[in-house]
Amino acid sequence: MIWTAAGFTTVLLKKSSSATYSATETTQSNESHIEEKKPFSVENLMLGAFEKLFSFLLNLPDANWRLRKIISILSRGQPPCPQLYLYSTGDKVIPFQRVETFMEEQRKNGKHVFSFDFGSSPHVDHYRTFPHVYASQLDNFLKECLSFVEKL
Repeated sequence: MIWTAAGFTTVLLKKSSSATYSATETTQSNESHIEEKKPFSVENLMLGAFEKLFSFLLNLPDANWRLRKIISILSRGQPPCPQLYLYSTGDKVIPFQRVETFMEEQRKNGKHVFSFDFGSSPHVDHYRTFPHVYASQLDNFLKECLSFVEKL
């Protein structure tokens, strides 16, 4: 629930959200030491409200059943084509452990999984933060896809 709440809060606050800063991004304070950026009080208030709302809504029996069904289909029903996961350990909206666990499940199911961890870039900001690396990863993946198709 916290990831859904964090996502909604980030969208509503746009670039004012602390989730748009990487986990390692810092600022210089007046006292000449470095400190990590902290969420704003409005953000904390919104995050708390969304967490409560989504905890309630997503645990309603019908909603919970539908979510579990969708996740199950997505986990098992992936097509046989190669998969690319571009993610970041600095993402404050989606925990990188969830992405890595999903990728491992896909590998165990025989899928060809490619991934790249951008490390410090914020949620869905990989291209803006590292455009050349992002483009290179896509180029490499597309080449892999073409070789996959040629093998069929």
